[in-house]
Amino acid sequence: SKGDTDISGAIQLTEKLNVYVPRPILLPNYGPVAGGTKIRIQNLVFDTNLDLFSTMKIFLGKQECHIIEVTPNEVICINQACINESEQLELSIQVNTHIWQLEKTYFQCKNDPIVFDWSPKKSILSGGFKLFVNGENLDVVQMPIMKFVYNISDYEFIS
Repeated sequence: SKGDTDISGAIQLTEKLNVYVPRPILLPNYGPVAGGTKIRIQNLVFDTNLDLFSTMKIFLGKQECHIIEVTPNEVICINQACINESEQLELSIQVNTHIWQLEKTYFQCKNDPIVFDWSPKKSILSGGFKLFVNGENLDVVQMPIMKFVYNISDYEFIS
């Protein structure tokens, strides 16, 4: 969600000054403990004339989120595996040696999904059937992929 962030410190000015620091938005703001979630960090406002992106690093907690794309509107990174289940990782951005700790902007680690059952168990090679999957935490998977093997031969289908 959009909103303000807390800033602390002291400065003495002779005129009135209003400061707004936009709070970054993480999309999604949760993912499986196993990691591998593609996270879009939006609502960052950088001067595009500055070469910040070549030295920028994104951290969730103490682990680096590997940047795969940077645009003027967002940074996209892939997170590493979480250390603990149900861990809440605070976002921080490092440019050169300066680190911005972005308070109240978190990525939530959730338990990895577990598949209990699926149906139907048999199908035809041409496909076209709906597959129903029963399990826990299936909502944390960003891009579900299932591999089907036919008679343990050379035929493999990835969906």
